[in-house]
Amino acid sequence: MLFTSLLKSAFRTQAIRLIDAKGREHIVGDGFKPRCTLRLTKASLDYTLLLNPGLSVAEAFMDGDILVEDGTLFDFIEVAAINYCHVENFPLVRILRWIGIGRKKFKQYNPIGLAQKNVAHHYDLSTDLYELFLDKDRQYSCAYFSDPEEDLETAQLNKKRHLASKLLLDRESRAALA
Repeated sequence: MLFTSLLKSAFRTQAIRLIDAKGREHIVGDGFKPRCTLRLTKASLDYTLLLNPGLSVAEAFMDGDILVEDGTLFDFIEVAAINYCHVENFPLVRILRWIGIGRKKFKQYNPIGLAQKNVAHHYDLSTDLYELFLDKDRQYSCAYFSDPEEDLETAQLNKKRHLASKLLLDRESRAALA
């Protein structure tokens, strides 16, 4: 099992018990009593967890595909955090990261025509939509509601004044905000 191999390579301080989707038990960590037991409920997790363990483990837990037994989630997170630095040196993770860097560059390829299309898709929306959450100046930032009864215009003006006070603007610059 690839994910088990990754954990066995990485976990050098403290230990966990891992029960894979086939019910096989693995002690991961060297010479320590396991802090907790993780049970994997899907065989596909072997690959999913290996590809991006930092994200996939959390998602699998939230989806109920990883169960924590004989301990707590905190126990597992603590052991994983202590040992995570060793994950980077696992050969397959290094290869996947190298491939991922190339994939990322490919996915980020954004020539002018495509960039214009992307901008239009995200921002060329109806005025009616923007009026729902932007003020008359089309301020694209969080409004600052000092009172729940304030309208959006007032809250956006509050935000501008709040920012101006933090920037220590002079009186003339502040007057331009009103």
